Amino acid sequence: MSKGSINEMIGTMMDSIKEVVKVSTVVGNEVNAPDGSVIIPVTKVSCGFGATGVEIPTKSAIKEEYPFGGGSGGGLSIEPMGFMVLKEGNVRIVPMVSEQTTVEKVIDMVPPMVDKLNGIVKSYTEKTDKTSE
Repeated sequence: MSKGSINEMIGTMMDSIKEVVKVSTVVGNEVNAPDGSVIIPVTKVSCGFGATGVEIPTKSAIKEEYPFGGGSGGGLSIEPMGFMVLKEGNVRIVPMVSEQTTVEKVIDMVPPMVDKLNGIVKSYTEKTDKTSE
């Protein structure tokens, strides 16, 4: 296998990711508030990467020493999720306010819709009961 192998590419990429994504990235350094509480930021870290490569056989290649061609790429996302607040022996999670996803919006709409449907069914049942008397 040639010097610039796919294993070396992936190894280099993983080393770079390890440098960026540390425990302190996910659970941040504590901050002591004047009221005696300790605030710890919490984030969500997502990463993805890909790599590809090929050793190209050529007429001039000597005993399995082929030229190597390859590429790699990756992405990293760090999103604040909230804070842990420790005060007087109690731990409280304070989530960050973010835009709701469509699914979250639908879930929030379900209880009022059920109440409305129950009201419609109840009024229909009352009308039906009055006309059958």
